[in-house]
Amino acid sequence: MLWSNKLILKTKRMKIKTLIAISLMVFSFISCNKQPSADFTTDKYEYSSGETVKLTNNSKDAKSYKWILPDGQTSSQPNVNYILSDYSSQEVLTVKLQAISKKGNKISEASKSITVKPSTGNVVFWQDAACGCGITTVTINGITSQITVDSGSVPSCGSSGTANFTLKVGTYSFTASDGSKSWNGSVTITKGTCTSRKLI
Repeated sequence: MLWSNKLILKTKRMKIKTLIAISLMVFSFISCNKQPSADFTTDKYEYSSGETVKLTNNSKDAKSYKWILPDGQTSSQPNVNYILSDYSSQEVLTVKLQAISKKGNKISEASKSITVKPSTGNVVFWQDAACGCGITTVTINGITSQITVDSGSVPSCGSSGTANFTLKVGTYSFTASDGSKSWNGSVTITKGTCTSRKLI
């Protein structure tokens, strides 16, 4: 009888040890293959064409990553600097990040939208005293600006008394008049530059 009780007790102990070992294995498997959580930030929400978007990865419990960028490119780097193309109109672009588990069988995805403004440049219209002109109104694309003073030399964009425009990159037609004289022609806007146009 005593021998039988010892055998039963030994068997129970073995079962308990086996259950503990299995539990530890399951826990170890689960902890080594957690569900990842994808997350990232951008350095700002609105950009100009040609700027660099800094993408910072804040994902948790991931072993590898896959960035899906607006132009279709992908990257496996943890963090990415993405250079925007030149856009002729305002665009809303989407960036996606996939965070992938150690075994590759669990994926979490995060996405964010950014606004991209088109490339722009500036033009300044001016005149000097030799023109003998009055106040001159310049019109481009339905937008007007006035030349109210004569300049002694080529002014910079934004100078007071000159007609200034900030426009998307491209070529535009313009008209101008001081009531007695009239001008018309075209002007080309280049990204990030100041173009000057003297009316004579």
